Amino acid sequence: MNFKYKIRDGKGHVSTGFGQAESRDSLMRELRERGFSPIAIIPAAKDETGKAGGNTVASRKKKSIWNMKIGRVVKDEDLLLFTRDLLSLVHAGCPLVSGIRDVASQIKNVHFRDILENISDDINAGSKLSEALRRHPAVFSPFFVNTIQAGEQSGRLEAILGRMIQTLDNDLETKMMIKNAVRYPVIVLCFLGAAFTVIVTVVIPKISGVFTKFDTALPLPTRILIAIGNFSQSYGLFIAIALIGAVILVSFYKKTKPGRFVWDGIMLRLPVFGELIKKAALVRFATALQTLYASGIVITDALATCAVVVGNEVVGAAILQSAERMKEGLSLSEALKENQLFPPMVIGIITMGEKTGNLENMLAEIVEHYGRDIRYMTKTIGTLIEPILTVFLGLMILVLALGVFLPMWNVMKLFRH
Repeated sequence: MNFKYKIRDGKGHVSTGFGQAESRDSLMRELRERGFSPIAIIPAAKDETGKAGGNTVASRKKKSIWNMKIGRVVKDEDLLLFTRDLLSLVHAGCPLVSGIRDVASQIKNVHFRDILENISDDINAGSKLSEALRRHPAVFSPFFVNTIQAGEQSGRLEAILGRMIQTLDNDLETKMMIKNAVRYPVIVLCFLGAAFTVIVTVVIPKISGVFTKFDTALPLPTRILIAIGNFSQSYGLFIAIALIGAVILVSFYKKTKPGRFVWDGIMLRLPVFGELIKKAALVRFATALQTLYASGIVITDALATCAVVVGNEVVGAAILQSAERMKEGLSLSEALKENQLFPPMVIGIITMGEKTGNLENMLAEIVEHYGRDIRYMTKTIGTLIEPILTVFLGLMILVLALGVFLPMWNVMKLFRH
């Protein structure tokens, strides 16, 4: 049966909502178990529950799925700002129902605003915060939800939210540093590719048309460039279609579990960037494990959550394997040591933490150490790549210069003779 109820929470705040139960008494018992004091419980009319359909789980799921289908996403910055606002609400003792609605009203992202309003409705209907968040897995990761749940169960939600903000902030900083490091070489390579395409397809064909009027053989570099230009003009459309098709196929393959595993493995083996990606995954692993471990979550369950949030399927599989080995009786350091993805320094620090009973602080040491490494690598990665790009650019200019100027010299020799 559907009921409409009015309840008072532990701080005296009154709210209303709708719920389903076998009887009025069973719903009253459920509300009391959740810490609420029922004021009134009456059967809900069909039109009333229909109007409240926006507050039901089924209708909200449909709405969320529709929003996701049209491509709306929640940025990491939005999630971080929401977590900070949530901490402020908890610290001030504000009711979550009205507080989250106030936060939602200030958010520009329409999709995220709808989700927060749905979460507020869920809490108003009697759900816990973690239960309401869990209904939106596209926005709130298992790590986020499980950590909030641990905070609710331990009564340390405010402290847990503080740790969560630090974790999200560090993760966002790491992502931004990697993006900044990759941006420069990508831009340079794009400009080089565009310049080469214009010269080969536009400049060289016009020059070759002039040189063919003279009875002289074209130099080898020029003939190579002309051949490339002719090939591009004859088969350029097919090449473009093939490249676009390959990109689409790879993007679809990456969305599958085997494809993601293969792609992440390739990313880890990239020169320079592979080490950066690996260290970023280790920072996420240590940060998540530190937060979950401090929240009182069983370490094997914490590892299962960490495997999802590290952002790399290969590293995630190694973490899951370690969790299984721990269930067989190994310690965390012994389980991680069996996989070569985890550096000896990480194993050593975790071993020390286990021996001293100070694992939480030792995980913080890993985060700090590899965070410094990532910052240093992102600052110096341009210095590492610049010589490679300079050599590549020099070779390209040399080939283009020989292809353009050698025929001119040959023609000048003919005029002299």
